Amino acid sequence: NALFNDMKQQDENWAKGLSQFCKTPMQVLQAGDSEYTKGKTSYHKHTKAKTDYAVIDGTKNCFYEGESAQLLFEKLFEWIVQF
Repeated sequence: NALFNDMKQQDENWAKGLSQFCKTPMQVLQAGDSEYTKGKTSYHKHTKAKTDYAVIDGTKNCFYEGESAQLLFEKLFEWIVQF
């Protein structure tokens, strides 16, 4: 996957630089079985805006396994209603 290979080359300095542009609240929901979740870089850790982060275990990027889509929507809804 070309996108994942690109992401593997990014480091925390890249993430810090990118996070400077994030001024609005940010939620990051990752699939627990995804290659992206294994990466160490995450710009949401560096932004000054309010953030929420969660890993939904037992699914890949499509969130179609088991109850993963339901969990995704529930976490998204909990985040949105705060605003």
